[in-house]
Amino acid sequence: MITIAAYDRQIDLVLNTMRRAHKLFEAAAIEYRVIGGLAVFFHLAGADSEATRSTNDVDVALERSALGRLATFAPAYNFQYRHVAGVDMLLD
Repeated sequence: MITIAAYDRQIDLVLNTMRRAHKLFEAAAIEYRVIGGLAVFFHLAGADSEATRSTNDVDVALERSALGRLATFAPAYNFQYRHVAGVDMLLD
């Protein structure tokens, strides 16, 4: 049972991060799409919940022109905007 509890906690952490990010994108009027592992998780959860796998991050796609608004609004939602080695990211 410890393994199941640890998995549930991991999923809760990722989903809480996604909820906070959604509020950020909504406040900044930024359209986005969830991509990567979390998108696969959502897709499989609806089709075959036993096939889902955990992910450690939240990947999203958005228009490059929205990055300025993202950087401005991020601190209010406890995120830090960073551009490192050609990659734009929000750090939790």
